[in-house]
Amino acid sequence: MKNQKTWVAVILLGTVAVNAGAYLVVRSRKAAPPAPVAEPVAARIPVPPPDVASPP
Repeated sequence: MKNQKTWVAVILLGTVAVNAGAYLVVRSRKAAPPAPVAEPVAARIPVPPPDVASPP
């Protein structure tokens, strides 16, 4: 039973170590610059809603 507990501990510690390493690698990357916007939203001209016929 002691051997099984040892392997469980080794697997858990290894998993934590791999996750910590992956976390550090991802955190050390530089963020990609935001993609340029072709047309700003504020520059769009709103289209008026279509005229609706009044009820008879």
